Amino acid sequence: APFIEAIEAGRLPLKPGARILYTGGVWLYPAGAETVSDEATPLDPLPAFAWMARHWRRLESVAGVKAICIHPGLVFDESGRGAIAPLIEALGTGGPLPLCGGPTVRWPMVHADDLADLYARALEGGVAGAAFNGVAADGVPVGAVVRALAADRGTPAPILESMTRDEAFARFGPSADGFARSQRVSGARARADLGWRPARPVPGASPTADSVGD
Repeated sequence: APFIEAIEAGRLPLKPGARILYTGGVWLYPAGAETVSDEATPLDPLPAFAWMARHWRRLESVAGVKAICIHPGLVFDESGRGAIAPLIEALGTGGPLPLCGGPTVRWPMVHADDLADLYARALEGGVAGAAFNGVAADGVPVGAVVRALAADRGTPAPILESMTRDEAFARFGPSADGFARSQRVSGARARADLGWRPARPVPGASPTADSVGD
């Protein structure tokens, strides 16, 4: 982490109180869809991403800077990029659709434009040392995401299958464990503290999800 080391050593020409936004992610939170994680939940990162948590702890302790952390949900946009890209690609095959962890895995999700708005708000009004979850819908079942994407494209809903872990790793690498990590994560703090109002539809999200447009 040369950048963090340079900040810690005072080698960068930063003005006192300079704001630094750090990106973590929901894969730093524990697995489990029975409870909803928030910024007070102790981190339990996937091993492949544990360095993110370590770097944030170092950065938030640096004197003289205002470090703020954003934990985005799984990011997507209307063009089919981001977390939904492999799903859309698989929909085009017309065959069974294999999923990391299966269709009941829940993804905390956010549209890229709503996430960009959160970054701007955090840079302007975030308190030093604060973390905010960039999550518009707290945990959408992947099967519901797939069905919504299929309906939007006027295609039949595919048969959903579960990949083995080896198959998932062969395709996605360490991210496979993230895609298979079922979670619910709240974005309420960003709404309350920064006035964030994510407004873009999340595919498969229910109207009562923690949630779009509230």
